[in-house]
Amino acid sequence: MFMRIFFLCFMQFVQIALVEPVFAWELKPTDIALVMPKEHLGLDSRTGLLKESWYNQVKKGFKNTSVGEALDIENVFSDWQLVSVRVVPCSPLGVSPLQQIDLYCWPEIRLVWQPILLQSNHGRESNYADDRAIHVLYDIDPSIYLSSAPAELSKKIKGGISQSLSRGQAPVISESELNAFYAVRNRVTRLFLEEALALRNSPPIGKVEVRSEFQSKSTAKPFLNSLKGFLNRHANPNNVKALTSFSLPEGRDPATLDEWVFLKFTGKAGEILPTKITLFSAATAKPLFDFGLAPRGTMLRDDPSLYDWLERNPNDEILKNVMVFGDRLSHSQIADRTQILVDNTSCASCHKLQNEKFNFHALSYVGKDDLAVSPRVVKDVDLDLKWISGNLTP
Repeated sequence: MFMRIFFLCFMQFVQIALVEPVFAWELKPTDIALVMPKEHLGLDSRTGLLKESWYNQVKKGFKNTSVGEALDIENVFSDWQLVSVRVVPCSPLGVSPLQQIDLYCWPEIRLVWQPILLQSNHGRESNYADDRAIHVLYDIDPSIYLSSAPAELSKKIKGGISQSLSRGQAPVISESELNAFYAVRNRVTRLFLEEALALRNSPPIGKVEVRSEFQSKSTAKPFLNSLKGFLNRHANPNNVKALTSFSLPEGRDPATLDEWVFLKFTGKAGEILPTKITLFSAATAKPLFDFGLAPRGTMLRDDPSLYDWLERNPNDEILKNVMVFGDRLSHSQIADRTQILVDNTSCASCHKLQNEKFNFHALSYVGKDDLAVSPRVVKDVDLDLKWISGNLTP
């Protein structure tokens, strides 16, 4: 009975979608990968988008690791700036690329925070980006665009799909009901992307780079005001599905310290809970290895516990999908989500795709250097634009 009601409600939106005017899609990389310059002001932790309770949880998670109290020693809460935003049209609901990731997906927004020392103070250099970051991932709430009944039903069916896929099982749902779900997902995604495109007030850049609006004060200020409204609308704490963080220990010398620690949290009712980091098989979607709550990695090595486990349990898939010995060239598939999702490799491996071995950043900054853009981000943006072209245009 439930599924019958679900289907009837969704079919109303399928019919609406068929008569909507075709949107003139002109999205460019900077429309779905929004990057701010290190020098910008106005989108720091005091906006309320980064909750201090989350930050305290992150500091607590690092406390008993090599990072220790580095966040308290080297930063204050107000140092944390929003450095980039990813507008994701089709974030996979499963844990393997074989789980039809272009079909079983839902729109998402990701916020990347980083401590930027904007002023020289007590020996701190201005515009210096400390080697740590916080990434917050939010599901797009369908109730922003749909009435309450179909919005709640879409959440339930999405949750059911996610639960099945996380167990390595195919979702149990009829073809007609699934098609209706796809249609509504596409409608929500279309409207979400229209809002992202409307943020543009200067000619876009054809690659992942700092937004062109920041080239002039006359365009930077209205862009930031529009972006604040966009984020307040979509970055709702109750819609957080995950928060991740990584950090260098105290010292601000990545090439010498050569260790980074990683944390993961799951969102629940506006707060976050520490979560173990699990490596899933890309082939079977089954768990392969438990990294625990705070794995670490270096430029050439992964978490020590993995090596101990591999000695007792040789595994070719892990050797293929994890940079066990830091060999980037033979692990280029990590940059391609059609081959490997983030759940199918280690945190350290996913962060070691830059040419500079000590640069673990994907879409943020390190020290006084320019923006770091990971090959995986470049590939993801390209795949996202192709997905939009193939699913949201006639």
